[in-house]
Amino acid sequence: MKPLHDIPSAARLLSVSPWSLRCWIKRGKLRPVRLGRRVLLEEAELERFITAAKANGGKTQDLGEDEWTGREKAGVFLLAVALVPLLHALGRLGGQ
Repeated sequence: MKPLHDIPSAARLLSVSPWSLRCWIKRGKLRPVRLGRRVLLEEAELERFITAAKANGGKTQDLGEDEWTGREKAGVFLLAVALVPLLHALGRLGGQ
């Protein structure tokens, strides 16, 4: 069995905050193993992430992620849908 690390343990190994790890997981930069509510990371996944960051000049941007996650895209769409009636109303008010 491959060694697994919880978020605080993996954060200590990488010398980053647990919030950074959660953000990278959410953005798809790290692929976790989920057991019930537990979020765990394999050592091999952490090594893959480090290797990818080294190859990218030490940067974690653009490591296997879409610029927008599905949830972020949905949020922008809902905001746009909500703003359309308001913009129409403002346009009517400004044109009178």
